[in-house]
Amino acid sequence: MRMSMLWRRFVIITAGVSALALVAAVVLSSLSAPDDPAAVIAEAETRLEASRTAAAASAPALPWIQDQGAVPDGMEKAAENGRLTLFMDRQTTSFAVRHKESGRLWYSNPTSRESDPIASGVHKDRLASLFFLSYLLDTGQEQEYDSYADSVALGQFETEPIENGVKVTYTVGQVVRGIESIPRVMTGSRFEERIISRLSDEQRAVSEMKKRFKYEADRDVYTRRELPSLAVSAVIDILDQVGYGEEDLAYDDEENGLEPEAGSGRPRFSIPVEFRLDGEQFVVRIDAGAIEKTGTMPLHTITLLEFFGAADSLQSGYMLVPDGSGALIRLNNGRTVEPPYLAPVYGEDGAIARDEKLAEHETVRLPVFGMKAGDAAWLGIIEQGDAIASIKADIAGRLNGYNYIAPSFTLASRDKVIIAGNSATSTNPVHQKTPYGGDIVVRYGFLADDKADYSGMAALYRDYLAEHNRLRRLEPVADTPFVLELVGGMETRKSMLGVPYDAVTPLTTLDQALEVLAALRKEQVAAVKLRYMGWFNGGTQHRYPSRVAVGEEIGGRATFTEFAQKLRGQGVRFYPDAAFLNVYTDGHGFRAGRDAIKYMSQKTASVYRVDRPSFILDGESFSHYPLSPVRLPAVIRSFTKAVKPLGIGGLSLRDLGDTLYSDFDQKKPADRQQSAAIVESQLIELSADFPDLMASGGNAYLLPYAQTIVNAPAASSGFNLENESVPFYQIVLHGYADLAGLPFNQADDQSARKNILKAIETGSNVYYRWVYSMPSELKSPAARELYAAGYGDWVEEAAAAYKEVNEALKPVRHLRISRHEKLSEGVYRTTYEDGTAITVNYNDKPVSPGGYAVGALSYRIGGK
Repeated sequence: MRMSMLWRRFVIITAGVSALALVAAVVLSSLSAPDDPAAVIAEAETRLEASRTAAAASAPALPWIQDQGAVPDGMEKAAENGRLTLFMDRQTTSFAVRHKESGRLWYSNPTSRESDPIASGVHKDRLASLFFLSYLLDTGQEQEYDSYADSVALGQFETEPIENGVKVTYTVGQVVRGIESIPRVMTGSRFEERIISRLSDEQRAVSEMKKRFKYEADRDVYTRRELPSLAVSAVIDILDQVGYGEEDLAYDDEENGLEPEAGSGRPRFSIPVEFRLDGEQFVVRIDAGAIEKTGTMPLHTITLLEFFGAADSLQSGYMLVPDGSGALIRLNNGRTVEPPYLAPVYGEDGAIARDEKLAEHETVRLPVFGMKAGDAAWLGIIEQGDAIASIKADIAGRLNGYNYIAPSFTLASRDKVIIAGNSATSTNPVHQKTPYGGDIVVRYGFLADDKADYSGMAALYRDYLAEHNRLRRLEPVADTPFVLELVGGMETRKSMLGVPYDAVTPLTTLDQALEVLAALRKEQVAAVKLRYMGWFNGGTQHRYPSRVAVGEEIGGRATFTEFAQKLRGQGVRFYPDAAFLNVYTDGHGFRAGRDAIKYMSQKTASVYRVDRPSFILDGESFSHYPLSPVRLPAVIRSFTKAVKPLGIGGLSLRDLGDTLYSDFDQKKPADRQQSAAIVESQLIELSADFPDLMASGGNAYLLPYAQTIVNAPAASSGFNLENESVPFYQIVLHGYADLAGLPFNQADDQSARKNILKAIETGSNVYYRWVYSMPSELKSPAARELYAAGYGDWVEEAAAAYKEVNEALKPVRHLRISRHEKLSEGVYRTTYEDGTAITVNYNDKPVSPGGYAVGALSYRIGGK
């Protein structure tokens, strides 16, 4: 089970290089120019690692509780603390975690897998595996290994104890020694001394070796001849006899100026995996930078603990997937004809070129997943590696008899490059040149009894975020906010004497914005949070924000400053909006070829709108360029310097919490995880200069910095495998941020009643998107998104909606949601930490859950 000497030497060398690289990166971050890619990435990662270390140091110690339960068959105790015990089978590396509070054992692999009536072949091996990986062939196709059949069953692993756990290093891929184990060149003296002299009594072996090597007298070296397979085996046996090993081979290669020779056949990978207890949670870690491989085939993905806590075909419960607001997949729901669930965390990577978009799906905003089985549950939190992760889930009955959910990580992305010649076009596979080299860390928490449901999972994740300084409580206020978005100037194409030119059309000037706010005050709506779009650099799709020029069409700089002062006097929170990652025009300090991200083909990336009827990208409808993440710090510094004199304390972030992508530019590459680190480091900077941030979307890395999140997910995508949506996102964040979904007047369902009830059920805020006036000649693609946005048509309805929602929610705005539950079809109850319970009835008939009446399309407040 021991690793070869070469593997062990390689681990030591790699670890040393990684440490030196980290030190060098930290030093460079203080010396290099701001746009130096390595310095930008290193500075961001170092800052975030320091934050994680500080949070971990403040975690409270747990009282010791001795484990009184029986040791699972074939396992032994590997680690224990006051809340959990880790057991491991050292022959198979499968393990179990006992949650002491409930006494429940959670197994890494199904214990009855051998009798599974469905799984066979590779799928049965999967049931015994702790991970499986895929690598890429030259053709771009994937090949797979699993940790059981391709490592454990071959005895190619070694275990070692670590603090609070066990580390297992798996050599995945059968170790078959071939001609690459025989030296290609040896000096004459070394050949005689290291090999022949040790075979002096075995003339057959001496003869065998000398006929397999050619002596070159002029160079005084022996060179290896072409060898048939039987001769290879015979020579390797002789080398083993004299103790010639991998260190000798490395010495001879280096002495003769040769690179190590790649092995033939399938590649091998060395994967170090740590399993340890951390307080009340179980943590699995892979140091991707320490993964080693033979051959040139790149490691593509790793799927980790696919069957941890898997539920068999007789169990009841559900899996939680982070699809939009959250969704439940009922165990054994019988929908085996539907595709399994698979979705990337933080959405698709925009650096992977696509020609079509087959459907609009909700984005995965939170890197979590979980399962409830009977009266117990667990939640997985992707702590590191979240930006390269996807969540996959499936039900029993398709490939095996188990319901399972797990994370998969893409270490090296792949794409295709189209090469067009004079008479032919070819499509060639390409892959990410430098794979992800950071940590992959997944944390598992456990729940029992009345906490074992999606509300308990949300509370567990919320507590985790709070303990790691990722969330801060809202302060009580008199009223909930009315979130209002006004669109200032919008770019449009005009012509004069047949010559086209770009101009900005005012839709809501600053003076008109004051009129809209006055109309709301007249309706007794005063607690307004104003998001103002299109105020600088040419409208809503503004120019590169390294410089800031307030639009004259909306009133100009002086009027803007006065406007901000008037809003402060009226108690209106002001959030001028800016896009940093989406750049809408080339020029004005931005050069697309230099500053935008690159696809793997090295073509400059650009985003086009989707033609809805065909779902094909419309090559005539340009949207924006994605900014390279390594350029982000410089543009934000310039923007902040230009805007601070305007006297605003708030800022709306259009894309920093909504969009995330890699950059495959060979000169400034950044993988998706590095991009996330850069974005978060800049969120830290912005929150220092603008302490009141509003953001759209709400990806997890944004949460510590924004007090208001708009366009937050309000439902799931409704995939056929899912049974129902749940407001998991809102349960996690209520009491820590003001949340709003889509604008009421632009939601898919414009029913004011349904929107009001949804806001009350989920503890969300009223949100409208308006313009003062909409010129009929404005027909740009962006303008089409402003249908039904004229404020005059909505003020009275919006004020009535706000009054109802505010009356219901203002006492609980700052409180956490302790429980959300479905009482019957269309009837939901939300309970807050002070005991207040709000029951919402979406049905067009009255209901009486628990013996009290709730009217049709209405709600009831009770509890305490």
